[in-house]
Amino acid sequence: MAVGIGKAKHLHRSLSDSSGMDEFLEVLGYKVRLMDMADVAKKLEQLEMMCIRFGKEIKGGVQHKETRMDVNGEKVGEEDE
Repeated sequence: MAVGIGKAKHLHRSLSDSSGMDEFLEVLGYKVRLMDMADVAKKLEQLEMMCIRFGKEIKGGVQHKETRMDVNGEKVGEEDE
């Protein structure tokens, strides 16, 4: 069952402000420090762009080699074909 807006606001207010964590993400089970939010937002945008690009490649019938990326977008150990 989805959390209603009113309940989410109540949960947001009830969480401790002294924790230094983002309360909305904390309600969802993620622990993200407020000072790290800009970095988290940037990485989420990068993930979104990769998903969009990947979706376009699949629709276009493009075959591609598996490439693993770390959280910073760096290639990690390419597999040879």
